[in-house]
Amino acid sequence: MIVDATTHRVFQILEALNDAEVEYCLLRGYDELADGRPIQEIDLLVAPETLAKFARTVQRHGFTEWPAWGHAPHRFFLAYDGEAGCWIKLDVVTRLHYGSPVRHLQLDLVEACLEGRRRRGPTYVLAPEDELLTLLLHAILDKRRFRDGNRARLLALWDEVTRDDAARARFRDHLDAHLGQAFGVLVERAMPCGDWDALLSAHDSLQRTLA
Repeated sequence: MIVDATTHRVFQILEALNDAEVEYCLLRGYDELADGRPIQEIDLLVAPETLAKFARTVQRHGFTEWPAWGHAPHRFFLAYDGEAGCWIKLDVVTRLHYGSPVRHLQLDLVEACLEGRRRRGPTYVLAPEDELLTLLLHAILDKRRFRDGNRARLLALWDEVTRDDAARARFRDHLDAHLGQAFGVLVERAMPCGDWDALLSAHDSLQRTLA
């Protein structure tokens, strides 16, 4: 693995969180880290009860909390990497909220996501079925579009989840319990063929369900 200066700094922070026993995981973006591509923003899900420990740990490593007015429930921690000549931002949430421009739609799956997290390299990542669900909602409700990178990642996750009976059952349970059976049927129909327009068409109904 070729690791640039910024990625090395991120790895150090993640290892420090592990050593401090902070309960957290990456929400997305592990492939960029693993490939050694320069990365300047890290999206993290942190258990609410360990947020204070998280803040103390990253502050000891040169990060300062930055005001996040209008971006709740996000909290931002920034540090300047002099060797790489860039800023690194940790974008931290303790709740899963979606929507644009205001994140007002809550998905009550934080505890389940953290319980199901997996160790990968220097960090923890979401279980494939949880990453699949949260990335779908991020694209549909936050961005209202599927970027090329997200499309490729979603198709890879769909393949992984559907080859594992337990993961597929857990994914479908989450859909039925939190987003309704109709959306579950849509996902089952649209994902195998990458019908992104069909998935985006669920925007308004998902808003109503989560609201």
